Amino acid sequence: SYIAGKEEEPSVEELPETMDEALKLGLTKLLRFFTDKGRIDRAETIRESHISFKRKTRKLIIAEVKDYTIRIDLTDRVIEHNCDDWKKIFPEKKICKHIVRVFLSLPLEESKRILADMVINKEEWRFKTPET
Repeated sequence: SYIAGKEEEPSVEELPETMDEALKLGLTKLLRFFTDKGRIDRAETIRESHISFKRKTRKLIIAEVKDYTIRIDLTDRVIEHNCDDWKKIFPEKKICKHIVRVFLSLPLEESKRILADMVINKEEWRFKTPET
């Protein structure tokens, strides 16, 4: 369930090996591979009115959450963002509440497909700031 997936830190044994296995996991379980419960909780408090999608195609998502921009390039597997929390955690391939909020706002299957790809192909994804 959504709540149960949020509560538990996923273990290495739970890491899916195929895209099909990853897609069977719930959204919060997939998010937990990249963030903690606190950030998911905080993302849930960001109002829908504070997020807007500037561009949303099969290859590129550009969203604004409050005053921050999130760019998810699905072709080149790059996530670019610029909040202070992200600047501390992106080298470890972790995501902040703003990016979690984008995944909560996208259609469920789309979010799961992107996150599943991030889990399965973690080494190929690049997390960066506009400066890096």
